[in-house]
Amino acid sequence: MKKKILCGIIPVFLMFSCAKIHETVSPGNKTAVRSKLASTRQQQIPPDMSGMSSNAFQLVSKMHVGWNLGNTLEAIGGETYWGNPLTTEAMIRAVKNAGINAVRLPCSWNQYLEDQTTYKIKESWLARVKEVVDYCVNNDMYTILNIHWDEGWLEKNCTPEMQESVNKKQKALWEQIAVYFRDYDEHLLFASSNEPDVNNSQEMAVLHSYYQTFVDAVRNSGGRNTYRNLVVQGPLTNIDLSDELMTLPHDPTGTGRMIMEVHYYAPYNFCLMPKDEDWGKMFYFWGEEFRNYAVGEYEGRWANWGGEDYVREQFNKMKRRFTDQGIPGILGEFCSVKRTFSDPTIQNAHDESRNRFHACVAQEAKNAGFTPFLWDVGGVLDRRNNMAVIDPYIFYGLMWGANTGRYPF
Repeated sequence: MKKKILCGIIPVFLMFSCAKIHETVSPGNKTAVRSKLASTRQQQIPPDMSGMSSNAFQLVSKMHVGWNLGNTLEAIGGETYWGNPLTTEAMIRAVKNAGINAVRLPCSWNQYLEDQTTYKIKESWLARVKEVVDYCVNNDMYTILNIHWDEGWLEKNCTPEMQESVNKKQKALWEQIAVYFRDYDEHLLFASSNEPDVNNSQEMAVLHSYYQTFVDAVRNSGGRNTYRNLVVQGPLTNIDLSDELMTLPHDPTGTGRMIMEVHYYAPYNFCLMPKDEDWGKMFYFWGEEFRNYAVGEYEGRWANWGGEDYVREQFNKMKRRFTDQGIPGILGEFCSVKRTFSDPTIQNAHDESRNRFHACVAQEAKNAGFTPFLWDVGGVLDRRNNMAVIDPYIFYGLMWGANTGRYPF
């Protein structure tokens, strides 16, 4: 999502000459891969299956629970422009010590291009992203690197009129990213986009071409990328649209290494809504056990749709449509904002509602074969204080759901 959502707090604003092959990057290897300009590396090398034995089902089963390094590498204006400090290895190590073993790295690339004609990415930015990837991989964490919203050049242009130009840029960027990060083992996954704005079959056909360009660029680079697990996003990462419209690209590797991605922010009134509107109110309470708090001045504040049964059925749709058909998934983002009340009873009911929501969503996602990744921009784990838990209702709900849910494979 293109957002500055502070989960845990109501948002205030919403190719070429041969080069020496690099050392393998895998957990425990503290020697960083030597940085090379992409232009000094071979564009294509023979397939290399070492360190890449896991197919999509096996890899997803290894990801217990995930966390987003949100509002950081994707921040327009620079890594710290949206208020977060520079990411350090100590932060990532603390996330690992908290029981999380997978990290999603939303990443911007468009603002770091040297040339808007060739789409050459600045070496300094590739090197910085690599630093953060190393923090994760060196701590034995599965890491998903994407092209995030990135000012909307792909996500807002899933139209026939823009198809040719967007595919050209998609190819150029993923060729560079794929080659630069080719030597990492299976702990690194690539994800094509974030939340593509697709609402019908015509737009889905265009998005499908963008995904095919992504897959082909990665696979054509060879080496470990021949076997790397790749992630593609449903239209708007919406469950219902994904169930209705999604078509996956062809993978020339043909070995079951594609992963589906959806996001979950429902009901919007509970998860994200910043103020009441003519069409509806903010929801303060979620789950059957908190229905009775929506009385008096809080009448209409209980989520009268989107409860436990709804969550279960939504993820059952994903299980039937994808997991049961050989495509496991990730729940790439979910969260709910924290609202503040003067009445401690109401505050506790709201906070406990959020705890139950995150527990339920994480559990049902895993039951459907989708690894849950919490969206966090510093409101759940405090990046300025050793990643201390500052929203226990979200964090322990997430961990309970992840520990209780069981992958169906």
